[in-house]
Amino acid sequence: MSDHISEDLVVEIFTRLPLKSLIRFRLVSKSLCSRIATPDFIRLNKIRSCRIPKKVLLTHEIPHKEGYHTFYENFYTLHSEYQLPVSPDHGYDGITPIKFPFPLKSYAKAVGSCNGIMLVLDERDSIFWLWNPSIRRKLTLPRYPLRNAHIFATGFAFDRVTEDYKIVTLSFNLNDYRTYSFIYTMKTRTWCRISTPVTPSTYETCKKELINLFRTSEGHLVNGVLHWSVFLTDNERRSANILHYILTFDVGTHVFGTIELPRQKYSEITTIDGSLAVITYKFVTNKDRYAKIWVRKENNTNPKWVAYFSFRVDSHASIMPLSRKGILLLKYLHKGIKVYNDWTRERSRIVEFSDSSNINDMSWFVESLELLDTGSPYEESDELLDTGSPYEESDESLDTGSSYEESEASDLETAEL
Repeated sequence: MSDHISEDLVVEIFTRLPLKSLIRFRLVSKSLCSRIATPDFIRLNKIRSCRIPKKVLLTHEIPHKEGYHTFYENFYTLHSEYQLPVSPDHGYDGITPIKFPFPLKSYAKAVGSCNGIMLVLDERDSIFWLWNPSIRRKLTLPRYPLRNAHIFATGFAFDRVTEDYKIVTLSFNLNDYRTYSFIYTMKTRTWCRISTPVTPSTYETCKKELINLFRTSEGHLVNGVLHWSVFLTDNERRSANILHYILTFDVGTHVFGTIELPRQKYSEITTIDGSLAVITYKFVTNKDRYAKIWVRKENNTNPKWVAYFSFRVDSHASIMPLSRKGILLLKYLHKGIKVYNDWTRERSRIVEFSDSSNINDMSWFVESLELLDTGSPYEESDELLDTGSPYEESDESLDTGSSYEESEASDLETAEL
């Protein structure tokens, strides 16, 4: 083929192919396998994937009881936002569940995602993994610097200036009862300690360091800055002197900052059309409950919050706006996920995958080749989850392994601090 078609044209054609086709082409020849796995090709594929509509990733869990203990088995499903599973009869037709490739009884959970890579944390042992479910690749990160820590906030982002993936954490050291901040970069493959943020100076009654009082532990990335919703109280009087604000972290400069909320009350963070947004709540009576979405308009001199729209809610909910204006996903605690249409005021409940499973989270997701050149392939576990689903698995599952691959990535070294 290369005798008749230029190398540049071949690359151009391949970057436009669907992900599943690219993975299968790796099995055709050694040259194709090597070309598709190069950093330059993966970068071009990432640029192309940004133009493809994102998918909605639903997280499902199956509870398992052993004596007095219950552990949860996670799996995922990917959906177009125009084909969400709201039909009890055909909601998951043609959908293959993606298994969570981590020990069933571990404390591992997804705490962030970026460019098709999911950040997974074992909360008990403070172990981090990067996982690309689209191509069945995962990468174990070096050991976290603190051996006895409670990690209460994480952020995962791609720095466009340095073209590097970065992970930032805030953790509470259970040995000296202090808060520490660390950052991990993929290019250096090391953890480094950075300055820990302090509370705003206007709040003098609170201890001048952050503890695990975050409402949302996963940072939201907007224009190269991670955002967390925080509330702090007087250490001696937890019910008094509550302060709400947004903590920020600039991925490029590694500097923390703060943003005032439009109202001093409980707020959830989300994004709308690439802008930072928050949701505030007003409960008039037990039946009259409202949520208002505010969007932050940035400019050089006077950034401000602008009211977007209000709607009725059953209770506090996590909210994910879809690309169509006025269409929201609402996640209620122990009540599943609903699709809300502000134009018609209609609500449709997303159905469960099976009678034995529950939906417990939602997020945007884009399929990509990230980790193809650094992560290690893994085999699907024989402990295949029994979802109790009537739907048969598709035979389109990806085989990312290749006889042309010579070795897995070498072990990573941990930087001692």
